[in-house]
Amino acid sequence: MGKSYDIIVGIPSFNNAKTIAYVVEQVALGLEKHYPNYKCAIINSDGGSTDGTQELFLSLDIPQTIDKISLSHVVISGKGGAVKTIFESLVQYSAKAGMMVDADLRSITPEWVKKYIQPILKRGFDYITPNYLRDKFDGTITKNFAFPITSALYGGEIRQPIGGDFGFSQKIVARYLEKPVWESDVARFGIDIFMTNVALCEGFKIGQVNLGTKIHDPKDPRGLGPMFSQVSSVIFQMMKEYQGVWKKGKRAPVVDCFESKPKEKIPEVKINLKNLIFEFHRGFRRNRQLFTDLLSKDQFERIEEISHLDQKNYRFPIDLWVRLVYDFAVIYNQSPIDKNELLAALVTLYYGRVAGYIIEVRNLSTNQAEEHVRKISSEFRHQLPYLMKRWLGISDKNLEWFKKNTFHYSNYSNLNKLKKIKEQRKLTIGVALPAKNEEETVGEIIKIIKENFVDSHQIIDQLILVDSNSTDRTVEIAKSYGIPVFQASETLVGIAKNNNQWGKGDNLWKALYLLDTDIICFVDTDIRNFDPRFIYSLIGPLLMRDDLGFIKGFYRRPIQIGDTMQSSGGGRVTELTVRPLLNTFYPDLAKIIQPLSGEFAGRREIFESIPFCINYALETCMLIDIYTKYGLPIIGQSDLKVRIHRNQSLKSLSKLSFGIMQAVFNRLHIHGKVKLLEEPITEDEKYHFKSVDISESQLPPIIEIPEYQKKFANRKSRWQAPIIH
Repeated sequence: MGKSYDIIVGIPSFNNAKTIAYVVEQVALGLEKHYPNYKCAIINSDGGSTDGTQELFLSLDIPQTIDKISLSHVVISGKGGAVKTIFESLVQYSAKAGMMVDADLRSITPEWVKKYIQPILKRGFDYITPNYLRDKFDGTITKNFAFPITSALYGGEIRQPIGGDFGFSQKIVARYLEKPVWESDVARFGIDIFMTNVALCEGFKIGQVNLGTKIHDPKDPRGLGPMFSQVSSVIFQMMKEYQGVWKKGKRAPVVDCFESKPKEKIPEVKINLKNLIFEFHRGFRRNRQLFTDLLSKDQFERIEEISHLDQKNYRFPIDLWVRLVYDFAVIYNQSPIDKNELLAALVTLYYGRVAGYIIEVRNLSTNQAEEHVRKISSEFRHQLPYLMKRWLGISDKNLEWFKKNTFHYSNYSNLNKLKKIKEQRKLTIGVALPAKNEEETVGEIIKIIKENFVDSHQIIDQLILVDSNSTDRTVEIAKSYGIPVFQASETLVGIAKNNNQWGKGDNLWKALYLLDTDIICFVDTDIRNFDPRFIYSLIGPLLMRDDLGFIKGFYRRPIQIGDTMQSSGGGRVTELTVRPLLNTFYPDLAKIIQPLSGEFAGRREIFESIPFCINYALETCMLIDIYTKYGLPIIGQSDLKVRIHRNQSLKSLSKLSFGIMQAVFNRLHIHGKVKLLEEPITEDEKYHFKSVDISESQLPPIIEIPEYQKKFANRKSRWQAPIIH
């Protein structure tokens, strides 16, 4: 039988040569004083220190009755790797009780050892958490987020759920090691909150010990953004795993094992309020588009109002913070949006909330500030019905659609896989590039498509450019890459009535005739950051899901102001004109993030059956017409990440908005949603009414055109969808 220990104390470390000696000394004194008759070991689990931490640990002089073991973890980065190594050692050596303390502690005493170990050895506890005395400005993540949300969801009132120091039984350690998290970000960055949540949700006996003042290296909240992002990510993930617990209102009991709180002086922590408010203001500008897309109108307007407040008048209400946290928890778990982008936006709100918290407690005593933290926790509990409503709301038609039919480009980046599926389903794919005077960008776009989808993987069967009589080098550049170039004015000549109104819609409509493929993808040629994802994220869902007929792209849209590129602010017509119209008259389409996106793909059967607006209203009316004819389930949207293109002037956007409104109101009239009134005018001082034509020019469904019918007479339909009557 191998060597065994009764008690193991683990000390995770990474470049802690300046502090680890004191921690080891205090632990050794505690083991010697309180557990002289037990077999004990101190294990240093190091993450690759370069400052001599391990060597220093091994050189320390401690009682000979206590063993020192130095281990390294290199497979799993972050604190999780160190913790896993300590847990595995506890199992390997059959230890009855374990304890873990950080290597940078300056306030640990020998009594900590007794407080952590005694409840496990003598009273059958599985998990012991700390409660420290801390300055009112210290631990802002714990006070504003980790403690209140954990307490609200699972009960327990664990005051320091991410304290870093814990006691644990072999029983709970075995459970931790069974969890499939050790290669994930949970283990790397959120191990403390992971351990606490498992203990709370899986019925382990939990205790809490008062340890007095914790002295370590406090951090300015402005530098805690990455940590907040990591902790919130794990909390949100575990909300999904343990939703059966918090939905049922199960409350885990936590026992205070050592109730007395030592009276000690608490080191003061200084906070730069001005910097926090600055970070919030800057982050709000950077993430404005994301906030607009994700939050309710009321929530957005409230944080927008806060973003204009100076330090003198600054406030960030608790109730708003709680609702925002719950909103982000739902979005994190129910939306395919990029998680890093989402968490970065939440960090901005964290900065804003911490600034508000500092203002709320700066004139309070330590005890009063602690009561204020309890008030925050109470608000998280009070808002649980709001979370429940938002979380369960995924069962309604629109949000269920959003969850099922919203995609992320990363899911389709395996081009070999897409090619295999395309061949198995015997589908053909064509890409049409509409263009007019795009010499600056068209070449790079064609090059990327050809290299990735034509030459390398043979996913695209046809790639064409449909030009609108460009006067620059657009046509010359396209032909230099060897792709077919067609002039819209020379294709299906004489079909339309007004030859002076041809626009992008004409190019796309005629591309249906020029291409022979089953799936057709349209991509604008003014994109400055074109990437293969603009193609594979649109065609991928159509290849993998037979029930889908039309995929829209969406993205974050930076805007250039002068010489400065701001990370958001594009999509002005979308937010001010199109989205309000859709929300009012076609609420099912409210979940389309970029209704004006010029990047979309669909099946021939869809495109050939609907009219094409010629100019400004092309994308909006196409979306409405497909929805009206086929219903929401066949529509999907795919995240293209970021799109940078040439921004238009406000004068041009005014024309665009008016054209869209003309076409949309025409469809509303046709669909019986509004009745277009006649305009009262006066002649000879007598009023009468005159009809006003507000329709934009459009082309009929191309399936009705004889030339098209003749060309595709022998083509068998490859896709069918229910017609909505």
